[in-house]
Amino acid sequence: MTGNVLLFILQADQVLIMTPDKQLRETIAKKLRALRLGKNYTQEYMAAKLGISQNAYSKLELGYTGVTVANLIKIASVLEFNVQDFLNDIGR
Repeated sequence: MTGNVLLFILQADQVLIMTPDKQLRETIAKKLRALRLGKNYTQEYMAAKLGISQNAYSKLELGYTGVTVANLIKIASVLEFNVQDFLNDIGR
């Protein structure tokens, strides 16, 4: 995926990972969903681990909202993946 841009936006003490590219947002969302399902975790479980609502977590997996760097790190910890590898993979 050449030419795609990830934007890191500082918003109310949180850094959001956003992109204007709909396809890239969907790729991020699908990858998060696949990793979660690979562990047989529910959205409710993930939301509880992140301290957010199930609805908010669902929006992450649908690509409707950006994920904060802090939440991506928490998700990586729960799902046992490397954040740098994740970001490198979606950029390909």
